[in-house]
Amino acid sequence: MGFFNKKKENKKETIEELIRPENERSVYRDGVFEVFEDTSDGKKYGRILKYHGGEKIIDISDKEFALWSDAAENFNKYRITYERDEEFFIEKAHIELATTDTPEKIEEKEQEKPNQPSQAPVSEEDKREFSELVEFYNNAVQSTDVEKATSLSADLAQSIAASALCERKINELISKAKKDAPEGEKIKVQIPKALDNLCQNAKKALFQNVSCAKSLFVIYSEHTKRPHSAAGVALVALTKEVADVTVSEFLSRGQKVYALEFTTTPDISMPPAASRIVSEAASMGLRGIRFIYKFGFSTLIQLNTQELIKKQQFPENILLRAAMSGFFQDLRNGVPAEKLKNAELSMYDALFRATLIQPCMKKNAEKSDELSVAIVKDDRGNCLLELFTSVELTERSESYIRFKNEAPQTSGYKKWSFDELMTEIMSEKTAVNGFIIDKDCIPVPFAGASLDKIVKLKAIWDNNGKSFVKK
Repeated sequence: MGFFNKKKENKKETIEELIRPENERSVYRDGVFEVFEDTSDGKKYGRILKYHGGEKIIDISDKEFALWSDAAENFNKYRITYERDEEFFIEKAHIELATTDTPEKIEEKEQEKPNQPSQAPVSEEDKREFSELVEFYNNAVQSTDVEKATSLSADLAQSIAASALCERKINELISKAKKDAPEGEKIKVQIPKALDNLCQNAKKALFQNVSCAKSLFVIYSEHTKRPHSAAGVALVALTKEVADVTVSEFLSRGQKVYALEFTTTPDISMPPAASRIVSEAASMGLRGIRFIYKFGFSTLIQLNTQELIKKQQFPENILLRAAMSGFFQDLRNGVPAEKLKNAELSMYDALFRATLIQPCMKKNAEKSDELSVAIVKDDRGNCLLELFTSVELTERSESYIRFKNEAPQTSGYKKWSFDELMTEIMSEKTAVNGFIIDKDCIPVPFAGASLDKIVKLKAIWDNNGKSFVKK
């Protein structure tokens, strides 16, 4: 189908012991995940080790901290699972008592969770559906045909349930292999062929089902007006009810999101909902889509972005969109700036490599070098070059539309490299003293102190061989 990446062999992991600050009290560490308390303020954190060449720190609740603390001494009491990407880097850690969840137990746990929106009692219909979906998975994975089957006959709920349960089982096998392997040694995970085949077939069936769906709900960030980036993937709810619950859970954690419905219409000029979502995710630099359903069922479908990127104009800007969206989404959701240093540098690295687009028109049809360009003012009176990362956003801007109406034959857009942009801003001949990128999504002006910071970082980046990675 073109959207699935081939499995990649696990890479050897080398675990390094790092010297931690004295105010960090570590209560759990298993070689890939660490839980600690900042004794200076009592806040609790989880640290994903070796996260794409660095580390990722996440806030955790006091209740979850207590579970991890107990797990350090009583490991067998708990089921610890990790969500991983295709490179087997951990994205998220989960801990729970080592019991099998049913809808009744899920309901009891939800009642105990603090700061969660109130949940409706689990209905008899939901209990029956949950049992039927688990039974479907059990029958499928035990089938004598599953090892050689190349397809799976399943409806939308069955395909996501089977895929989600397969992922859970595979993650449990990986977690056990991690626990049993000596620290720093290459992990060997023996995944039963039936389970592996069922997982692949279930994901194919799921994508076929969602490709025909009349309605899908994408979780968007209020801060960027783009799909919310959850560890680099988009979140798509299969029903409005699931979307509403997901939004409520995010809001309860102080993360501002909303659900945007994508519909498939009879109009053949409008691509189906799933196709538009895939295109949006690819253009935003997201590496996959996590589909979510009831009962905690969710599964990740990787996007073959290289295939999709070929269709993008200015593909170098995809990284900038992704980096800006991820950085400002997390910053405005309250993630401390010191935790976002790597994300910020990634954003500037992408900015220095980008091709920025600006609406313009010729002042004189006979002279191609005399242009009127789009300039906006911020609330401090700064004159900013109005820039965009895509032609689509450029053509939807008020400036472009105004130029098009005034001079339909001589209007269009101008391309800027970052060096050209800074030369223009620093010139004494121009009144502009900054710039803004994709202002309808991220209305952040780069002027004054923030512009000075960029100039200094660009010098460091240039002197280090056009990179922030130490040579």
